[in-house]
Amino acid sequence: MKGFLSLALGLSVLLVAGCATSRKEALKKDFARVHYQFQMGEYTDCVESINKMNRSYSLDRGSWASLMFYRANCLEEMGLPAGAHEGYREIAKTVPDTGFAVRAKKRLAAQEGDQREHVQIDFDKELWGRVKKSWNEKMVATEFCPLTERANPATSHRMVILTSSDFREETRTPRSVMDRVQAEAQLHGGPVTVTQLEQNEHDGIWQMYRPKSGKSQMELSSVVRVVFTANRFHVLIFTRRNGELAPMERELWVSRLKKARLVVTAPAAAKERE
Repeated sequence: MKGFLSLALGLSVLLVAGCATSRKEALKKDFARVHYQFQMGEYTDCVESINKMNRSYSLDRGSWASLMFYRANCLEEMGLPAGAHEGYREIAKTVPDTGFAVRAKKRLAAQEGDQREHVQIDFDKELWGRVKKSWNEKMVATEFCPLTERANPATSHRMVILTSSDFREETRTPRSVMDRVQAEAQLHGGPVTVTQLEQNEHDGIWQMYRPKSGKSQMELSSVVRVVFTANRFHVLIFTRRNGELAPMERELWVSRLKKARLVVTAPAAAKERE
């Protein structure tokens, strides 16, 4: 009997441990889903996933704050500032001693990089979708690819990257920024040639080309626009992988990048100007 009780106790411990491990893995997968939905701009689905997680798990403070930050971000992106601000205030009040509270207060004051001047482009009814967004206090970057290739952006043949940044000492002119873009492209593989298409004091457009080098280094052809405003500088890049740009495609993307909109976001409202 004693042996049976010991065996039963051992089995119960294993079952509890197994359930805990399974729950931990499920939580990890659900967090990954939330992150994916946010990056893809699927804000409604992301909020629904977060609400479901709050009902399904007993979360520690860090996990709760992370989810609430995602949720408030989604509401802000959906044009629901009241709900977003309520979320940020709740984070600041509930976990005041954390980095989440610091960031929540910055978002309430519209001080983070994506809450200030940035650029957007029109894909002219072509089906593209966002695959990544990253930001900090000084910059915001977003990446897009065709919807048909969004399941695996790393292999997409076409990409658009939009970056808006605060000025730095080394960014004095559009050409100096283009030199940095060229240097970064070369850093990741092989010589890069740059051809100037248009340029004035505050705006410039270049074509950038990197030939295929070795088995792992793919051919890249890009159109790059650098724009200076009174507040920030903006870099807009269209890239075709594994192929040169045909003249017609180059002109199409020069036109699209030139028609980019400058967006200025304030805490209570958003203003746009061409």
